[in-house]
Amino acid sequence: MMKFLRVFFLLIVLLGGSRWASAQHAVWARGLYPTASSFQAATDAAGNSYVGGEFRNEFHLWGFSCGGLLNLNDYDSFVAKFDAAGNVQWLLPASGTNDDFLSSITTDPAGNVYVAFKSRPKTLGPGTTPVPFTFGGQSLSSVGLYLAKISPAGVVQYLRYLNQGDTSADVTALAADAASTCYVAANGESGVTMGSFVFSPGSNASSSMILRADAGGTITQVQQYVPQPETNFGPYHKIHAMKLGPQGDLYCTGGYAGEVTFGGAAPVVLGTRGGTRVHTFVTRLSTSGNTQWALSSSTSAGPGQGNVDLAGHLALDAAGNAFVVGDSNFPSVSFGSETFNSSGCFTAKISAAGVPQWIRGAAGGSGFVRAGVTVDPAGNVYQLGSFGGPTTNSITFGSTTLISPAPLSAAGFKRICLFVVSYDAAGNLRWARTSTPTVPRKVPTFSNASQGEVLTSDAAGNLYVTGQLYEDALFDQEQLPTGGFVLRLDPAASLSGTVYLDQNGNGQRDTGEGGFPKSVVLTETNQQLSYSTVAGSGQYYVFGNAGAYNLALPNVPAHYTLSQAAAGYSGQFPAAGQTTSGLDFGLSPVANVADVRVTLTPYGAARPGFLTKYRVTLENTGTTTAAGTLSATLDARAQYVGSTPAGSASGNTVSWSYSGLAPFASRSFDVQFSLPINTALGTVLTSSATAVLAGDTEPADNTSTAQQTVTGSFDPNDMTVNYTQLTPQQVAARQPLDYTIRFQNMGTDTAFTVVVQDTLNIQRLQPGSLQLIAQSHNCHWSLTAHGVLTVSFRDIDLPARNTNVIASQGFVRFRVQPQPSLAAGVVIPNAARILFDYNAPVRTNTATTTVLMPTALTAAHTAAAWSAYPNPTNDAVTIVADLPKGGSATLQVLDALGRLVQETTVPVAAGTLRHTLNLQTVPSGVYVLRLHTPDGQMTSRRLVRQ
Repeated sequence: MMKFLRVFFLLIVLLGGSRWASAQHAVWARGLYPTASSFQAATDAAGNSYVGGEFRNEFHLWGFSCGGLLNLNDYDSFVAKFDAAGNVQWLLPASGTNDDFLSSITTDPAGNVYVAFKSRPKTLGPGTTPVPFTFGGQSLSSVGLYLAKISPAGVVQYLRYLNQGDTSADVTALAADAASTCYVAANGESGVTMGSFVFSPGSNASSSMILRADAGGTITQVQQYVPQPETNFGPYHKIHAMKLGPQGDLYCTGGYAGEVTFGGAAPVVLGTRGGTRVHTFVTRLSTSGNTQWALSSSTSAGPGQGNVDLAGHLALDAAGNAFVVGDSNFPSVSFGSETFNSSGCFTAKISAAGVPQWIRGAAGGSGFVRAGVTVDPAGNVYQLGSFGGPTTNSITFGSTTLISPAPLSAAGFKRICLFVVSYDAAGNLRWARTSTPTVPRKVPTFSNASQGEVLTSDAAGNLYVTGQLYEDALFDQEQLPTGGFVLRLDPAASLSGTVYLDQNGNGQRDTGEGGFPKSVVLTETNQQLSYSTVAGSGQYYVFGNAGAYNLALPNVPAHYTLSQAAAGYSGQFPAAGQTTSGLDFGLSPVANVADVRVTLTPYGAARPGFLTKYRVTLENTGTTTAAGTLSATLDARAQYVGSTPAGSASGNTVSWSYSGLAPFASRSFDVQFSLPINTALGTVLTSSATAVLAGDTEPADNTSTAQQTVTGSFDPNDMTVNYTQLTPQQVAARQPLDYTIRFQNMGTDTAFTVVVQDTLNIQRLQPGSLQLIAQSHNCHWSLTAHGVLTVSFRDIDLPARNTNVIASQGFVRFRVQPQPSLAAGVVIPNAARILFDYNAPVRTNTATTTVLMPTALTAAHTAAAWSAYPNPTNDAVTIVADLPKGGSATLQVLDALGRLVQETTVPVAAGTLRHTLNLQTVPSGVYVLRLHTPDGQMTSRRLVRQ
């Protein structure tokens, strides 16, 4: 499959914020497999999202998979449930040997899901046996239209025909009530049947009907709309959206041409306005089919002018007010006396009594109909849409203009941006936000460059966007991929600003002073929030709740000073959906400081008889260009194989010269070696790297040492920490912890994107001190909210292990300080999730650091190589050691305060010690396992009893 069809985002390239008033902010995004398209979605009050669409041959979603029958390259459908946190709860395929499409989806108040499908016949090749449409273990043998009900747990309750044998009709909308009654809006040509009901018999019209499917399976007709012809266009009526109102009535919106009677006890007749083709209608009717009211839009175009003004989406508030959104290419569009004087996308509010309240829109005609609308509990309305194209790259809502990158029409590219705009209940613009395209993809036509397709919300006012992109894009810190996506946006107030490079140190941002080149972390202490800036632009957003804020840059980079007079900012968060902006921080360099930092990191495990790779990372942390020499010295037992770039090798030492290393720049050097097959397991390898720089002001970080224990079997996706024990004095002195997260592609195909996510324990660690210090491949990182670190390796192209063992490995290494007040006995746990493309997340082990009294620390004595496994353990641990001398060996288990918990003395002979300790009486926790050897040596290591 072509690479650009496999690009996956997950989480999460850092953007940091929009230049526009911030509102709902991105919390998570999930990719939908690239073969999927034509999405429908619904969200229940609890924030569970139900997403459906179509795919060919196969579909994968976060560890869930489904495939089309026999790989016929036919269309099949799927329905998936995401919980409010973005986790996939279940995935159901709908397939047969015909082309099977998903038409519409909705939920009822109990969380049941209703889905409409359409199955069209497909010509089968010789020898292919027809297979009926199957969904959730239930099957229907004929093509046609189907209705299914799914429980919240993903169990299909029923699968029924709406139309059997005829595929010319379509289901266009669904709505369901608390009694499990599902209302179905359908569109069809004259003479087509829906069960026993016939579309517009005796007329030549495209008409609509509304059906009721009760919980017992009985289907009745609620209403039918049969348009009459007009001079410019054939008769047409289609319902695009339908909702159940708080009074139990149905609301519908869509398009029509000709003259349409909205029937009932008091019918309403709507005719085409101004000789144009298709207009918007909005109607409210009882569930028995009586029209309460109906109205249509009008335009300024004369006879024969224009093409369409069409509403495609509908939302209702708690009072029964209706909000419709659509598109118009007329100079103006009106509902009653309310007019918007521009072409483009619009949002109109109509009261529960059918009286137009206001209409708002985007100037410039650049929004188009793939849009959505929803309303939060406060009555604020949100519209979703897209803008951009070969001739324009902006869209304006009131005084707010959103801008996309310049169009690339000369190269065949269209830069299409997603937008979300919000109005309050009175129609006042609250804010408008946009995505930012990052990787151009060639789009066949502008009309194909769809973005957001569905906008839904939950009872808390969180928004959920489902759509499809034809080029990668960013929304806040979340990356949206080429292909399908689901994005959650939460309401919050925000603070924004820029961390900039104050070259002249005058405390203000002057012309030409850009953002700080490296990402730094800002903290808000009252709500314990941490957000990183965007590397290069320096922009940041901090999202929080109502209340006071204290914002600071707690860890100023070495050799830079905070140039403004105030160390930070304090005040009150604005109202939800609003932003306090301009909270800038200037960082001024201390002139002509020479300083480089070197880091040595293993890619993967060291195993006898296998190749191993280390990475040396050299970074200029000073303020002047650096030049010097760099060397790496491997353990004496390692057998040097080669390096990239090639260096000068002498024995187990390889050296390079470097020059022109600018401030903020870094370079990577990889060294490969092998271990003799007879290397004993448990052997500790000690290797080092050293950078020489004349006049270096911080020589302590010019050398990096890596100690690695030789292992047999191992988990290739793991986390390690450089200190498993710290004293309270080290904690108070802010001794940093270096965490290394290693990963390997153990699948059978190339991994195009790897995402590492680590939620730091903010009670034990200081997120504001976080630094990324080494990585195996180019990556982007962000820190958000309460210590959520996300590292995204996009386009990593990590081969499968069975293709290239060494190249299939990667890592990220970061540094963070412990909280300075941790007392003896406190354990600092840390674990991460690793995501490879669309596969289920892989969870690493938990790396722990224990704050111990000095008596319980690992001794630095020289001792025989030894190991203890399994560790962590449930009830026993086996100790294996090579002992040069026989006699008595003592094994001790000590708690975090250095107190003896268990002691065992065993007689041993010279050679290999193997002894199993029973830990069933030892409570769960973190301990020190100490070995006293017969020759008087002592060594210790951490032991975790689960």
